[in-house]
Amino acid sequence: MTDAPIGFLMAISQNQSAMDRYSALSKPQRQELIDRAKRASSRREMQQIVDSLAHEG
Repeated sequence: MTDAPIGFLMAISQNQSAMDRYSALSKPQRQELIDRAKRASSRREMQQIVDSLAHEG
């Protein structure tokens, strides 16, 4: 997760469900999520990405 934006790392570290789902993703899926996070234009958008990860399934 070292190339992930700091805002993404902070948001996901505060959401255990999102963290668990992130760890279960394949490497390409994780990279796709990181790329989405890099394109986020606000803190709110970053939080929405993390929230959507926590609620997938």
